[in-house]
Amino acid sequence: PAPVVTLTSNDFDNIICTQDSITFTGSGAQQYRFLKNNIPISGFTLNPNYSTANLVNGDVIKVIGKYTSTGCVDTSAALTIQVNPLPIVTLATTAASNVICDNESVTFTGGGANTYQFLLNHVPTGAPGINPYTTNALSTFDTVQVIGISAAGCSALSPQSYGFVVNSLPNVTLTFNDIDTSICQGTQVNFNAGGGVLYQFYLNGVPTGPLSATNTYNTNALANNDQLFAKGVFNGCENYSDTVLFEVLPVPNTTLISNDL
Repeated sequence: PAPVVTLTSNDFDNIICTQDSITFTGSGAQQYRFLKNNIPISGFTLNPNYSTANLVNGDVIKVIGKYTSTGCVDTSAALTIQVNPLPIVTLATTAASNVICDNESVTFTGGGANTYQFLLNHVPTGAPGINPYTTNALSTFDTVQVIGISAAGCSALSPQSYGFVVNSLPNVTLTFNDIDTSICQGTQVNFNAGGGVLYQFYLNGVPTGPLSATNTYNTNALANNDQLFAKGVFNGCENYSDTVLFEVLPVPNTTLISNDL
């Protein structure tokens, strides 16, 4: 009698993604020859399995089974495989370069897919689906990538991978020549900033001048409750000094009289 050959696969619906591995198994005979699009893949062998990761959409797989004792053969029903394409995933960032400052906020945006899984140093940053991904906690040598997932459930890794050097913020200091912050009206106060290579002084939140290499600011025009702080820049990163609040006391209006008319 002829064998009754069947063919199954390890994928429940025979819908896979490009480059997915799938295994076909023949049964009902003693030797098997697999066919792809009616072209033999090999001769008859005792192996009932055929595995491949190179199928394209619409490929048709069959298997011919044979009884070795009689030479009788049977051909299985065909399995047509639907192969969905991988998404072409892109990754963009708001960072102007790979050198950023500590605590700088950077946003990453995936494209080319339906949902996204961002990776920080190859570890998922959270559940899939959040796009874009924003963080201000990057460290030197951190890398960010994204996996894009299509509507068909196929996934691919972005070819772009962003690595960073994170510069520390400068420790900006501000000193002045008065022993405390209680001064008389018209007193000359000389301010000195440190910790950067460029500086800008702010009086009540308003810059007193442009950003420059000058680290001093002098004034005799402070008013009561004036506030002053300095911005310092080093390695392209900026930070601010503590704010100084002044109490400015009015100068007494002194008069002189005599007892002689």
